[in-house]
Amino acid sequence: MYKCSVESCNNQIEYRKICKSCSQRRYEFSQGKLCDCGKQIANKSIRCKSCSAKHRVGSNHPNYGNGVKSDGRGYLQVLIGPKKYKAQHRLVMEAHIGRELDENENIHHKNGIRSDNRLENLELWSSSQPSGQRIRDLLDWAHQIIEKYEGVDFGD
Repeated sequence: MYKCSVESCNNQIEYRKICKSCSQRRYEFSQGKLCDCGKQIANKSIRCKSCSAKHRVGSNHPNYGNGVKSDGRGYLQVLIGPKKYKAQHRLVMEAHIGRELDENENIHHKNGIRSDNRLENLELWSSSQPSGQRIRDLLDWAHQIIEKYEGVDFGD
């Protein structure tokens, strides 16, 4: 009895240099049926499932678009952290006005195309309203709006 000549194999053989299982594995590898790691490859793939999963994350994923993806409603989302996305139109407006948007601020696409995030196509809208209708409340609210947006170029 002899030991198989393949380094990681401990099978015993009577003759030849390698055992039947190693011979079969070499044949399948030469036919493109085995992954580099030695696992079986399913149908016309080039890697086994576990190796494919390792190679299909982040920039290696076939649908990776430099960290930009569609949210299914037409808005583009930008990767800003591990598994964290933010709407591209909000990022464009935040960069333009120099601060993060408030929860009551939203962005309107002038031409209606949600993926067109050019600054000239975006408008900053506010949905905040004062509570009540007293003149004093309205004036206070108006002063807050003026302070918040004074000097901002709205691209009109």
